[in-house]
Amino acid sequence: TYSLIEYRLTEYSFKHKLWKDGVPYTIDKNWGRYSILAHHKKNVIFNDRDKNVVAIPAALPLPRLISEAMTLFSGKAPKRKQLEIEGIKAWYNVYENIPTFFGYNYFMKVGQKLHETIIEL
Repeated sequence: TYSLIEYRLTEYSFKHKLWKDGVPYTIDKNWGRYSILAHHKKNVIFNDRDKNVVAIPAALPLPRLISEAMTLFSGKAPKRKQLEIEGIKAWYNVYENIPTFFGYNYFMKVGQKLHETIIEL
């Protein structure tokens, strides 16, 4: 009843639909991913309040406008690092200089709550 489907129109052209209760909605792929996570109440974004650092799984890039907003805090693109966070070793996009207050507000837009943890860079 709630799924994200990718339709391949041509070799390089895709369309994404979010199906909700049998009704399709055209959606950006990254917004759709976070919509699915929010629907299943899965939070995947980690925050280190002391370092003002946010780590997001590289396999789940943020929607473009939110990613740009996060980048403007430090003026630098996020670093891609392999980290072990809460026992899970994976690649993460690490955004620096993100005030916790803004992080919570921005990530509420994609249905995420920040996991407070220690991020070892």
